Amino acid sequence: MPRPRNADRVDLQPLDQIGWLAGRNERFLEWVRRNGRWVHVPGGHTLFRAGDETDGMYGIASGAVDVEFVGDGMESFLTLRLEPGGWIGQGTLVPGLPRPFNLLVPIESRLLKIPATALRALVASEPQAWSEFYELCIRQILGLLSILNESQVLPPKARLARLLLRLSAANSKVEAAQEGLAALLGISKSSVRRALAELTQVGAIETRYGRVTVLDRSTLSSVAAAP
Repeated sequence: MPRPRNADRVDLQPLDQIGWLAGRNERFLEWVRRNGRWVHVPGGHTLFRAGDETDGMYGIASGAVDVEFVGDGMESFLTLRLEPGGWIGQGTLVPGLPRPFNLLVPIESRLLKIPATALRALVASEPQAWSEFYELCIRQILGLLSILNESQVLPPKARLARLLLRLSAANSKVEAAQEGLAALLGISKSSVRRALAELTQVGAIETRYGRVTVLDRSTLSSVAAAP
């Protein structure tokens, strides 16, 4: 289970430097310092499941969080991996709205949790704060549209290159097995295996069991840009 580290005022690094939180004003950041709490989550832990009551929102400082979603009438999961700087859970601002997806922590991760009670109190006392969370929603929608666009127009190798660039933004070592990469991209394991081999051949990456190390971001970016 996550282990909270209690403090009256937390250091937000690196979340005050990357992602959505980095763009907030100092007053908002100070509020987060006083209401957020760090939690360290072991790999393989399920943070919550679809239908669970909401308890707050989470920012990813290190590690990763996988979002699993199953549409009506579907049997397989759609999986999205959130990297450091990502946030999830602002739906907790709407009381009575259950979690719409599973949230899994595939590797050891450090997350900043802001409790639902604090978030709801903030928007009740300062309605203008809603705009901060609306911006986060727009960012997330644009990110999803970008991934959808990639899935329709790019070949597997370019899509894998883009995914690895995103996942390695904070750490060149990406903890992910071929099965996990296939799930994130929505393609077959054999397609992932071929794409990894091609990226390894051009010197962009190095693979080990359950890990991909990005060696040359420039080469990987060139592959990612190929139509």
